Amino acid sequence: MMKPPWQPRPWHVAHSFRSFLRSNRYPLDSELTAIKNVIGNAQSQLELIQNLRNGIIGGEAEELRKEEADIEAFLVIHKGFISAIRRIPREILCEIFCHILDMCSTVAPRNGEALNIFSHRQCPWVLGRVCSEWRLVSIGLPPLWSRVNLQGHMILLSRDPEKMLTTCLERSGKHSLEIVIALQDYGMSRRRCKTLLQLLSSQSQRWESLTLSDGPRSCIWSIMGRLKDTQLPLLRELRLSVSPGMPTLNIRLSTYFRNCPRLKTIMLSDSEQSISYILNDLPCSQLTCLKWNVLTWDVPTLLGALRRMPNLVDFRCSNGASRYSHDNKPLPVSLRHLRKISLTDLAILDHIDAPALQCIEVLYPLPLQPGRTFFELSGNSSCRMEEARVPSFSIHTPILSLPKFRDIEALTHTRPSGSSGINRRIGFTEAHATFPRLRKMNAGDHEILRWISVPALEDLQINNLDSRPAASISFLALHELSSCVLTRLTLQGMAALHVLTPALLVRDLASLVELRVYEARYNEDLVQSLTVPAALPVLQQLVISLMISPHHRYDLPALAAMIECRWNISHQPVTISFSPRDYLYQSILHDEDGALVRRAMEAGKLSFS
Repeated sequence: MMKPPWQPRPWHVAHSFRSFLRSNRYPLDSELTAIKNVIGNAQSQLELIQNLRNGIIGGEAEELRKEEADIEAFLVIHKGFISAIRRIPREILCEIFCHILDMCSTVAPRNGEALNIFSHRQCPWVLGRVCSEWRLVSIGLPPLWSRVNLQGHMILLSRDPEKMLTTCLERSGKHSLEIVIALQDYGMSRRRCKTLLQLLSSQSQRWESLTLSDGPRSCIWSIMGRLKDTQLPLLRELRLSVSPGMPTLNIRLSTYFRNCPRLKTIMLSDSEQSISYILNDLPCSQLTCLKWNVLTWDVPTLLGALRRMPNLVDFRCSNGASRYSHDNKPLPVSLRHLRKISLTDLAILDHIDAPALQCIEVLYPLPLQPGRTFFELSGNSSCRMEEARVPSFSIHTPILSLPKFRDIEALTHTRPSGSSGINRRIGFTEAHATFPRLRKMNAGDHEILRWISVPALEDLQINNLDSRPAASISFLALHELSSCVLTRLTLQGMAALHVLTPALLVRDLASLVELRVYEARYNEDLVQSLTVPAALPVLQQLVISLMISPHHRYDLPALAAMIECRWNISHQPVTISFSPRDYLYQSILHDEDGALVRRAMEAGKLSFS
């Protein structure tokens, strides 16, 4: 007798709704009802088989186990057909894809890879390899294909870079383009290099951002020759970078970039010899942002460039060393629209008059001596600061007592990290400052609290609270802030919990809505004080990051009670993180006193990060 042919069971994966296996499309209403009915029938059949298998042994039991496995596989896949991710509208999916692209840098980060359009394993190509639905969305999203990163090592690893670049440009439609050209001499053929550059230059009317870095002259600068009579109507940002070891450029960029009516931002990273060529006849008068990243330069060279840019709003001068001539002192430059300035060489401020300046930032590496003209700009400047980002120095400098800083609303005071920042403290000599409008302050050194009055302060962050006993004493200078109403406090450092005494909590910090403590040592007294509702009656968010030691005993009942208290009273989540992670995690979850912690976790009120 012949064995009857196999008949597909209703729970066989390949038999039902096969079209959903290759797509993330969400079912229609009629399909959704059918899928739910099939899932319900399969679940009933699974329960029946499980009950039958309990009383059967031998070959029939093995058949039932196979049947059970088929049904379970069926349920996993068919429940996925009605999962939440399939219900995401295409518009939201497009936003997610664009956000993923924003996370990919066009320049290679220290840890990771840059955006690479020449690899199918990276964005944006990889988004179209998930399913047919995602492929349709990604192909029809022009912004996803609007960033082109032309780097030699990426091209060498691609089988057909010309075709991939052409496809990318076609899919970008009419969207503006962000172009990065950084061709190094890695053995790439001259013909291929020119072909790729010609493809890009044919779309120059859509360029919005252009970065040109050094490489073989016959490769990179051949594109410049094709731009002589080309319009760049959308170009807003231009970055030019030439390594110091490369020969001096003997080109005049005026020929190439004079037709850029929307150009607003330019970044120069170059050697001093090429600066005069780069600045010649650029549309300087329309620029609003200048990023000067030159190795060495003469002050007259920089001031001459600034004079041709009267409409600058943002000026950044970093990674350079200036050379002054004492024979002829340059005349001050008037920048009437300048709002923000970022500098490493502070002496340049003596030559700038910026009456509208609102934010000043001092960049690293720091000068050994900031000089008497620090932050004074020019004597004729009438600016009033709204934001300052100030490093600490090894000498006593009354920087914040200057009248121009009286009206600032945000102050960031940083301390260099690493060996250069060890024991570097900001110092004041008879320079107590009052900031009546300051609402947000990020301090890299708690000593600054001794020398300021901030009656309107609402958001305070104190960093580098170390384990020295003096740290807690110095931090008690918070009594100087007694007239302000703090709503957000962030503390970072080994002594962060130790300086928060119960008396301080009740006296000065009862108005806190958000309290964050990072990289702190466990403090049993403070944890117990936090269980008292009167200490922080309006607290809505509590974040504690602990640095723990396996040799220290922790009061887990107090920790659990603190979480239970905040959970029941304010109904707000508490986040606790720790390093090393495993030790405290296991202690809390397996100790009998950790029942409250586990209960809070199950309710979603406590999370470990």
